[in-house]
Order: sequence, then C-alpha cells, then structure tokens
Amino acid sequence: MAGIYIHIPFCRRKCGYCNFFSLATTRSREAFTSALVAELHFRAREAASEAVGTVYWGGGTPSLLEPIQFRRIMEAIHASYALEPDAEITLEANPDDLLDERLRAWKQGGVNRVSIGIQSFRQADLDYLERAHDAAQALRATDLCRKAGIDNLSIDLIYGIPGQGIGDWEENLRQFLRLGVDHLSAYALTLEERTILWHQVQRRQRKPPEDALAAQHFELMHRVLAAEGYAHYEISNLARNERYARHNTAYWNGIPYYGFGPSAHSFDGRRRYWNVSSLKDYIEALPLHVPMEGEEVLSLSDRINEYLMTSLRTQWGCRRRELLALGGEELLGRVGEGMTGFIRSSWVLEDPEGWKLSPEGMFHADGIAAELFVSHQG
Repeated sequence: MAGIYIHIPFCRRKCGYCNFFSLATTRSREAFTSALVAELHFRAREAASEAVGTVYWGGGTPSLLEPIQFRRIMEAIHASYALEPDAEITLEANPDDLLDERLRAWKQGGVNRVSIGIQSFRQADLDYLERAHDAAQALRATDLCRKAGIDNLSIDLIYGIPGQGIGDWEENLRQFLRLGVDHLSAYALTLEERTILWHQVQRRQRKPPEDALAAQHFELMHRVLAAEGYAHYEISNLARNERYARHNTAYWNGIPYYGFGPSAHSFDGRRRYWNVSSLKDYIEALPLHVPMEGEEVLSLSDRINEYLMTSLRTQWGCRRRELLALGGEELLGRVGEGMTGFIRSSWVLEDPEGWKLSPEGMFHADGIAAELFVSHQG
C-alpha cells in the first residue's frame, strides 16, 4: 500500500538545528491550503490504482494549521485517494499547539496517531535547542492527546545535546517511560551546514555536539528501553506492543509514497521526484501546474545501495532473498564477503535469512552500509 506525505512549511520559530524546509511564519496559510488542495487533485492519477495505507503530516509544524484548513486538506485527500479503512494517519505536533479545538478537529478528521515533538523534558536542553515550548508543556502533552481520544502516540527526543549528561538523558528516558507511551523516536543532535546552530557554533555562541557523548546516550537508550520491552526496530525508533510507525516503516521497505507541499519528495519504486523548496513559487504555480523541481531515475546500483542502507537500519536486517532479486548470486557473494569483518567485530549478526546489526553495530549503521555499497550496476 502506498503512503501520502503532507509537508506543512510553517513554524512558530525556526529551530537552530533544523535543516528541513520551513519558514518562521504563519502568514500565507490560507493561500498555501488552497495550493495544496489543488496539488492533491492534480496528482490523483499517480495513485489511482493504489490503496493508500498511511498519511503522514510533517513539516514544519502541521499543528499550526487552523482546524478549517486541516479539514479542507483531509477532505481533498479523501476525495482523490483510496484510503484504507484502517489507514494510519499521523500528525506531527508541538506541545504548545495542543489546543482543544485543534485536537478535536484532528480526531474528527481521522488522525489516529500523533507524533509529539517534545525533544526533551529538561528545560536546559529546550533552551539550548531554542524550542518554543517549556518543560511543563512537554509533561502535559500526552494527557491532552489522550483526553481528545488519541492514544496512539509517539514522542520525539533528542540526545547528545551539549550539557546533557548521562544522568540527564537517563532521566529523560525514565520520564518517557512514566508517560506510558508505546513509541519513541530518538535522534542524535547533528550539526547540519548552514543551519542556525551551525552558524552559532562557528561563532562560538553554542557548544557543538560530540559523537562520543551521543554514542554513550545511544547505548544507554537501547539498554534502558529494551529492559522495558521496547523493540529497537530501527536505528532511531523504538516501540512496544508492535506499535511500529507504519508510514516510516514503508519508507525503509521501499514502498511507494507521494509527497505534497513545497520541498516534498515522492518515490514510485524506480524514480524519485520533488517539489520546489519555495512557498512563494509553490503557491504561484498552483492551480496552473504542479511545481516539480527535479527528478532522479534510480540506477540498479542506486536501488541496491538504498536497500543496503535502509535494511541495515532495521531489526529485520538485510535479507539474502532481496539481494538475490536485485543482483543475483554475484551481489549476494559480494555482500557476504563484505560482512565478514563486521561479523568478527560483533557489529553484524548473521542468520540463515541474512544479516542484521547488533546493538553495538547500530550506532555505526551508515558507515557499515557505505563499506558495502556497489557501483556501476545498470
């Protein structure tokens, strides 16, 4: 089943570490909504023959939309796409946007999963990250969602923040556990070029994140949550009761998805294409035409390398049958040979189905995949 991604480009403020396309404004929401509805109708034929199993509202900050704007977009999705009756509909929200009217509109519109961008329960961390909400709002967020009838929740946390000691990170994890939420997305703070944080670090206004601290935090997270029954099913995602993020899991499994909104990417199985990263150009182009900025047809090497990279990030790992389907015995032998050293170092575990990363190897997933990449295949 295909997935739909909706990119909402508005933010109350621009977080210093963020490199996604977003604007620190709520102006133009109405014009954007009209443009997005037009794009959804324009492109309906792309998924005309497919059932849609997931809808993901990301950004930016989708929770900044007014309820009437949210309803217009959901109505356009239902009118143009064949959503499965049990489709997972996820909306990203910040704790300071969880107002009763918005929560009711999301619930009535079909949202059955909310991903809450808490990032930390510790005020010092929120100050470093320049988040708009405070620690008290972070603690209230899950109760507000549950009172609105949405109990399938995910919390985002960031680790490796300068000044965040091991004890501070463990208390963040313990607070997450006290809330009884089944899903955690946890990301190491990274320094992306040309972000606000990157400029602040260059000017020595902020301390840079350190890989060694992030590695310690990662190991602690795996150990603490595994002891509480959470499966570390993807490098940055842990869940209990099998409440995996269906939309993101589809990404890792190479299932087609359709992205709408400025900068949104789409993938049809062979080709990746994306919209212009400009709100002004996006609004002006619609409803005359879809403002696509570029496309890339994936070579066989691209598809092999993407499979290696994404599969090794998950608990299901890199499967022999998938490698055989992609490149035959030659590819299978090459990957098996490349895994030998990582098996010896205990970073990779082998079974009859294939290979997957050990807890120690998970923090090094990108480097391991890069060592296995192939070139010049079709």
